[in-house]
Amino acid sequence: MNANILSSSAAVLLSLVLAYVPGLAPRFDKLSSASKSLVVAICLLLIAAGSQVLACTPQLDAFVPDLDCTPLSVGGTISAFIAALVANQGTYVLAVQGKK
Repeated sequence: MNANILSSSAAVLLSLVLAYVPGLAPRFDKLSSASKSLVVAICLLLIAAGSQVLACTPQLDAFVPDLDCTPLSVGGTISAFIAALVANQGTYVLAVQGKK
């Protein structure tokens, strides 16, 4: 599993959790559009950074074999962030926007 797939999967899960988990979904729905975007962007950034942490942790680096733990691997983290952003927005349009 590469960093993009891992980040995308986590982003899909994030979108579904924020939309459907009882207790969390109603609180998230009360936020303004700008606040929702900020919360999601911060969570996605944490997901992308988490993929870099996985690559730099010797016991867990098998989850992201294509991401090296070097100062130059920032490109992989940015790629994972973009993949997470695309997956999250796609899930929102398909699974969440339709419920409203």
